[in-house]
Amino acid sequence: WADDTVRVYNGIKHANRAAPDVVDIQNVWQQGVLVVRAWVALELGVRQTELTRRLAEDRQAFPYERRSA
Repeated sequence: WADDTVRVYNGIKHANRAAPDVVDIQNVWQQGVLVVRAWVALELGVRQTELTRRLAEDRQAFPYERRSA
């Protein structure tokens, strides 16, 4: 997750690097939001077993997929 985030961020920020795919941008954003939500939940006292169960069912845990042409 961290490596993908850095790669996508640098691809957007630096003109001399390969531009990331829109799907990659969406997935990195989605994963980042999910990580923050999980961290906040833990900080608020949600039990790890409960959080793991909820994250497994969370719609945001499933990546976007590329469409075939």
